[in-house]
Amino acid sequence: PTAVKKPEVVKVPPVTPVVAPDIKKPANTPEFDKLPSKSPTPTMTYTGVGSRKTPVSIQRKMKELAKKLEKSGYTLRTGDADGADRAFRSNVKKKEIYRAKDANTVTLKIAQEIHPAWSRLTSVFAKQLMARNTNQVFGRSLDTPSDFVIAWTPDGATTHAGRTIKTGGTGQAISLANLKGIPVINLANDNWESDLDAILSKEPPVTPVPVADLPPQIFTKKQGEPSRYFIYK
Repeated sequence: PTAVKKPEVVKVPPVTPVVAPDIKKPANTPEFDKLPSKSPTPTMTYTGVGSRKTPVSIQRKMKELAKKLEKSGYTLRTGDADGADRAFRSNVKKKEIYRAKDANTVTLKIAQEIHPAWSRLTSVFAKQLMARNTNQVFGRSLDTPSDFVIAWTPDGATTHAGRTIKTGGTGQAISLANLKGIPVINLANDNWESDLDAILSKEPPVTPVPVADLPPQIFTKKQGEPSRYFIYK
């Protein structure tokens, strides 16, 4: 009988994938590098920002979230603009509001390092607005990073690399947070509720605001129960 010749095995060398460089990633950021990354211990602060043209329905949700977060012990950081900023700050007392006039030499330098088109900002006021975003994420002394950012932009951006022209000025806060490991929740995305719930579920129990003369109680979450923080619908 004729012997059956075994097929020859051709060894194909592994192919190293070509990864396109992230052309938006800042290359030289000495001042930004001095800022702290996300704190392993919750700072109980968050950043609430977004477009001036945020839909009314989303603004209502921002007001609800701000109130619930305040009751859970969080302090809001936002700006003085209309739209999203106004929605967040209008319903709470525990808040830090940062304005263009709060910009200084350091925050202007950080803004220049991170902004993808700094040279296109022709007015001093526009540059100051970008600079104050640094305070919105890291506080007045730039030493206390927010635990997370809640925003709304038309494009649903949540990362520095995903920032587009549609992200608008809110993109500066998104970039600052994302590049330091601070999660960003964009209310334009369908999964924002589960994303926010996942972040808050990792936080330790907090003492809620006492009701009337009742003593403060610690909220806990048992397995299978909804988040101890919110009921969204």
